[in-house]
Amino acid sequence: MGLTLVCAAQPVIYDATADFTPNLPNPNGVWAYGYTTDLSAALTPFAGYTSDATAFGWSTNLALGAPAIFKVTGSFNGVAPGQLALHPGPTGEYAVLAFSAPAAGQYVLNAQFLAGDSGETDAAIVFNFISGSTPVVLPVGSTNGNPVLTNFDLFLDQGDQVRFAVGSFGSFLSDSTPLTATLTFSPVPEPGAFALLLGLGGMAAALVRRRRHS
Repeated sequence: MGLTLVCAAQPVIYDATADFTPNLPNPNGVWAYGYTTDLSAALTPFAGYTSDATAFGWSTNLALGAPAIFKVTGSFNGVAPGQLALHPGPTGEYAVLAFSAPAAGQYVLNAQFLAGDSGETDAAIVFNFISGSTPVVLPVGSTNGNPVLTNFDLFLDQGDQVRFAVGSFGSFLSDSTPLTATLTFSPVPEPGAFALLLGLGGMAAALVRRRRHS
């Protein structure tokens, strides 16, 4: 009689920078790009996609192309090539990167805001749960390159959001702020796989008992 072995599903890594590719849509799978004037308010999607020799990304041009989210291909305003960056708007708008959980389960979050351009910015991570509870805001304050969250475990229901927001202190000029963010989801085996694993465990226990009594 043959046995079928069941391997646990491999973790799925959602990487905001790696998933931000040229000509990407909005929303882009689990990611959405937009802005809001209040960290607890609904997200307004960015209106337009642009690309040039230095960067590509999404923005709504309220003033000077901001607010926006973009990925740099050549050095640009304190943002290194390959980095993903957020820039707030001119009148208090937060630029927001939003992650929506594709499935319920445990996620591991790693996120870091970097110093970027010379302006002073106000950053926050917002946990926006669809259960109707008030969003949980983790204020980061002025971005300074220090780690924000490392190996942070959280349970998300399907559709729950984690938002990464960058606002300004006073002037919005020179506020380009790089961000790295990954969420790692480890799927559990399907119920059938659990049953098979339990069955194999029972067979192993029976074999042990037989050996002990032989």
